[in-house]
Amino acid sequence: MTEKLRFGDWHFRPDTHTLSNGTYRTSLEPRVSGLLEYLLRHPDEVQSHDQLVDMVWEGRVVSDEAVRRAVSSLRRALAHDGCDRWIETVHKKGYIAHLPPFTIEVDVDGRTPPPTESEQKKSGVRRFPVPHSPRRLIPVLLVVLLVSLVGVLIYRLVVRDQDVRSSQPHTIAVLPFLNLSDEPGSDFFSDGLSEEVLRVLARSGAFRVTAATSSFQFRDQSLDVRSIGSRLGVQYVVEGSVRRDRDQVRIGAQLIDAKSGFQLWTESYEGGLDDVLEVQERIATEVARALRVVLVQGGEPFGHRTTVSSAAYLEYLRGLSLVSSWVIDDFDAAIDHFRAAIALDPDYAEAYVQLGETLLLRVNDEGEHFRLLPVVTDLVDKALALNPRLGEAYVLRAQLDESSPEAAEADLRRGLSLSPSYTPAYERLADRLFFQLDREEEGLVLIDQAIALDPLRPRNYHMKAYMMMHRGDYEQAEALEHQALAIDSRFRSSLVLLGRIVGTQNGNYARALLYSERAFEIDPRSDWIRSNLVAAHLDLGDLTGARAANRAATAAGTLYVRMFENDWHGAAEQVYGWDPRSGPLTGDSFNDSLVLLADTIRSGDISRARSFVRTNLLESDARSDGSEPYTRLVLATLDYLDGDTEGALVRIADLESAVQARLSLFPSLDLRLLPVLAVIEAAIGHGDAALDCLEQAMLRTDHLFWWWMFVNHPAFDGIRTDPRFVRILTRVQSQTAQQREILGQLRAQES
Repeated sequence: MTEKLRFGDWHFRPDTHTLSNGTYRTSLEPRVSGLLEYLLRHPDEVQSHDQLVDMVWEGRVVSDEAVRRAVSSLRRALAHDGCDRWIETVHKKGYIAHLPPFTIEVDVDGRTPPPTESEQKKSGVRRFPVPHSPRRLIPVLLVVLLVSLVGVLIYRLVVRDQDVRSSQPHTIAVLPFLNLSDEPGSDFFSDGLSEEVLRVLARSGAFRVTAATSSFQFRDQSLDVRSIGSRLGVQYVVEGSVRRDRDQVRIGAQLIDAKSGFQLWTESYEGGLDDVLEVQERIATEVARALRVVLVQGGEPFGHRTTVSSAAYLEYLRGLSLVSSWVIDDFDAAIDHFRAAIALDPDYAEAYVQLGETLLLRVNDEGEHFRLLPVVTDLVDKALALNPRLGEAYVLRAQLDESSPEAAEADLRRGLSLSPSYTPAYERLADRLFFQLDREEEGLVLIDQAIALDPLRPRNYHMKAYMMMHRGDYEQAEALEHQALAIDSRFRSSLVLLGRIVGTQNGNYARALLYSERAFEIDPRSDWIRSNLVAAHLDLGDLTGARAANRAATAAGTLYVRMFENDWHGAAEQVYGWDPRSGPLTGDSFNDSLVLLADTIRSGDISRARSFVRTNLLESDARSDGSEPYTRLVLATLDYLDGDTEGALVRIADLESAVQARLSLFPSLDLRLLPVLAVIEAAIGHGDAALDCLEQAMLRTDHLFWWWMFVNHPAFDGIRTDPRFVRILTRVQSQTAQQREILGQLRAQES
């Protein structure tokens, strides 16, 4: 006789693992089903890990995590009736279930009805045959079947009844599959399978798929799926589990309505792990067929992936698991894994793209982006030859040729059309458009789309903070960076920008230094962070600290120290010797041009400086991020010093008008406008006007942006003894001394 157990409002059939309460029905995984039956028969008894393993797992060696996740799955199932608290964790002892007494029910004829066909399909492990081939495709069939079934169900639930022309993408998140394997360090495998499901769905225009950087934030959190869905802003959630035991893989998955918490579908599979994974085209074709994307949404067919090597796939997954930290050491390790994947499988298109992305991320910190452009271009070409519909490849290609902004934008949009949920494409297009005149609002819309798609990716908030800072909205910029750090306290870019914000907003250079030090502790190999730390010490007038920070010398750090020490000739020679393909040495072309102006005032070599500014520095302003008008002001000043007094004065006046126009969009540039104008006025002999600009700058901001650069500039040599200049210099020195005292107090509080 087959039993049906009734407890409270619940009905439970151990034979089919089915749990229902009238309005809700789900099929539990076999171990979860066994756990429920055991706890029902042993209510109000503390059950240790060992007891549960002996009775539910039949004495097999399993980890505490496997037991914990089974308990968590059972709690989630019971939560649909508000009964998730029936199972209590007893600290360091195990679990205790306060379940109501159960009764056994049978049919009136004494027999339980046989399970339906759908119940049989949900009754546990489905086994499928392993092809008799030396290159078996079991793992990929698992993913193909899993994604196809998810796709079919989602299509039936949310797509088929929609008007084709008016339907909007539905939102879905794929949570990291629980790793039930006993092998240490194997999370990358279960994460990789989760991302396979995510990526296939993301390439459909029918769904807006939350990126892994957000959905994976909920790993190991015992939150109700309704809470997760609310935080991610999605309608549906896919979750599952993976157990890998040598050459065997078991996958369980379920689709949940994130609003009601109802489990809409569940399935589990078991098969062998061989040395081959099916091509991406096979997975994508199955999903496209299941979702009917082309017919329903008018979307384009999925791309394909040509890898067949499971060894290459595992290397690829290991690389992906490292890149998100944004730390140099992890970049280097990820590069090794991607190269290994390509060596194992030369037809692996995604591996070429990820290798190119990571190489560029790695060298951007060193300012030598250009050196790898031929290498990365070759990688992109190979990826597109293998898979011309790989959206991520077009997004990467957009970074390679700054000479054609139109072509880069076209690549980004092409990438988005092929991978409409690929967050980096939104972020990069937003960054590109925001700094173009009359397109900044487009940029803000795009970065908000990136945040909506990936609400737990710190870089999205960081990029919007950067935009807000340029708009002069320091309060919002600071709040956005704190949001990013609440997600990942080690996100180094947010720490650096927070330092800039608190420094430029109110002259709080003490706290800015602490932010820079935290970023440096996280990634001491980053040249960019080290240079920023040098500048942070100089903002406090701490030359000793700056030299110590620059012990493993960076080019920018060395330049900053020379400027502070009044070694303008040495600084200028460094700028002249810098490869312009690396971009401005200081990060802004107008800063580099001011260095050359300083050397010119003392050396008189005007033609050399003018030629370099015109040929190299203005080229660096191709993105027009606000530096160009300032660089041209310096160029006009050089013309003035060379004798073109009338023409130069006209150009300077016109450029000031252009700067004022940009200030309506980017008020933060006003922080450097007045000091730059002070240098220009002083250089052309207008000492009183220069002092007026410096005094206005101090009145507006209580400090001078990069004061150590401006007050030391040779343009002021003729007015250094003027009482007004002495007062400004004394005030700056007093403020920096005060900030050093505050720094000491902050360090004492930390210790």
